[in-house]
Amino acid sequence: MLMPRGRDVYPAVAQALGAKLKKPVIGPPVLVGGADVVYECAGSDKALSDALRFAAPGGQVVLLGLAAIPRGIDWTFVWLKELQIQGVFAAGSVQTESGPVSAVRRAIELFAQGAVDLSPLITHRFAFRDYRRALETVAAKRTSGCLKAVFVAPRHEAALEAGNAARVQAAGTGGRAAASDVGALGGASEQAS
Repeated sequence: MLMPRGRDVYPAVAQALGAKLKKPVIGPPVLVGGADVVYECAGSDKALSDALRFAAPGGQVVLLGLAAIPRGIDWTFVWLKELQIQGVFAAGSVQTESGPVSAVRRAIELFAQGAVDLSPLITHRFAFRDYRRALETVAAKRTSGCLKAVFVAPRHEAALEAGNAARVQAAGTGGRAAASDVGALGGASEQAS
């Protein structure tokens, strides 16, 4: 999962994937190697352009959600890398070894198996009594750097106040926050039960 926040993300992607970074004469960098599957969830032209560059030859780019008509995208990577492009809108389906299944169901299975680490999405934690500061932080996400903010259950506030985010995060069920422990702000909830 990448959250560049204004940084040049290409070197980080290359390092994470063990790929080589090449800078063409014209345009953004290109990875030699890359990811087998790239999920593009932002819906922006830059994110789509990056997704095509981050995918490995023969890889798949999954476009999630609803976006505007993409403009200025270099589509040559689709045929140069022989990429598969799949669009998913809302609760679409994904292909598995046993056939198509609900994308939401598959996502829940991956989360339950621990195959996807959602912890980097939570950038801020607050006690319920700090709700005003929490709302201000979420509203000022461009300056606060907030991606997702969560409320911590009262029984875990001492750990929060002690700055022990790892203990707060691990509280609940096997390292995942229980639905009764956390409430989310600023978007979809990351709660697991």
